[in-house]
Amino acid sequence: MKQAETRDESAAAHAAALPAGTARRDAVLLGGLALLLIAVPYAGAMNTPDLVWAYQAMALVPVLRSFSHLGLHVAQRDGGFAPYVLWTVGFEAAALASLAAFYFVFDDWRMGFATIFVQQTAFLVLSHVISPGPYRLGWDPVIVRRALAFGLPLMVNGLVMYAIVNGDRFIIANQIGLEALAAFSIAFSMSLIPASILARAAQYVFMPGLARVQDSPEHFVPAAALALQCQMALGVAVALGFAVAGYPLIVMLYGQTYAEAGLLLGWMGLQQGLRSAREGPSTVAMSRAATGIPLWANMARLAALPFAFWAVAAGGPLLAVVWIAALGELAGFGVALALLTRRFGPLGRGTWISAVLFLAALAAVAAHVALHAPGPGAFEGLSWTLAGPLLVCAAAVWGMGDLRRAVPGRSA
Repeated sequence: MKQAETRDESAAAHAAALPAGTARRDAVLLGGLALLLIAVPYAGAMNTPDLVWAYQAMALVPVLRSFSHLGLHVAQRDGGFAPYVLWTVGFEAAALASLAAFYFVFDDWRMGFATIFVQQTAFLVLSHVISPGPYRLGWDPVIVRRALAFGLPLMVNGLVMYAIVNGDRFIIANQIGLEALAAFSIAFSMSLIPASILARAAQYVFMPGLARVQDSPEHFVPAAALALQCQMALGVAVALGFAVAGYPLIVMLYGQTYAEAGLLLGWMGLQQGLRSAREGPSTVAMSRAATGIPLWANMARLAALPFAFWAVAAGGPLLAVVWIAALGELAGFGVALALLTRRFGPLGRGTWISAVLFLAALAAVAAHVALHAPGPGAFEGLSWTLAGPLLVCAAAVWGMGDLRRAVPGRSA
């Protein structure tokens, strides 16, 4: 948070972040209360009424996160990435180590459940150990008012994202069955993690620079265009990567038992590619404190859930959920770009050209996924039929002018 420079300001920022969150913290205390309230009906809807206690316990996760130290994010904003990287590696390593230990204690879902709490506890503790400066809570009406104006849309956005992620799962569990839910969850996690890592890394690179030049249009517009095009290029890479390697990767890691998840992964890569591209407008918007733009983009994605429910309830396949989710991500991408342009003015002709090229690349990948059904071979996805999509994707990324000119040694 830009105001958290002195001790008093940092204390006020920590206090304001408890209910509403920040750009990098979830819906926190209010989110925890919401999770607690919906635990009972959610367990019933998922046909797991005996696990109400587990859903209720998950409400502790945002509460733990709400008391983490903001100093890491302030240092990162100023270009000090080392503490943030150390913290991230630390709590993820704690989770991995605990997962290995819990493997010998539990033989079911409780292994992952317990690991989540180890991870989130490490998230909290290490933020205080590594962050420069003490953790204090204080009150400054000006800072609190600004922080709440920034954070409240993020809080609502966190709840909307929770509804999106769990909405698809609820529809599948309620209308198709738990076996289909297992295949969907594997494919979703497999596609989400690399897409999120790439998108978040780009956000960390671009957001501090965008924030520094936000009051200088001649510098902000080209920087925003570059950020948008970089995220679109990452979206192309994610979609193409899962179209090529999705099925063999699932079979290699999980065996033929979960081959159905591999069949989903090519389409889910398209969904995550669109989601990666949508992170571009979100990054630009948050650099200008326009946190309502990511919220409205996610609302467009949320609006796809009823259509997915109707499709499956009418006898549609599991893939229908993924297809409709991808259309929802496409709508969210369009909404985010439109709102960004409306709020801050034109972001350059190249941005819209790049958006068209991005969608053309994803259409080529979608055509490949639709026409080339993967088989049991380890490299079945690496077919000559990929030549067309590869050329289209390469041409699309090359056509993103601001990104191409940013590559060292390229000026045109």
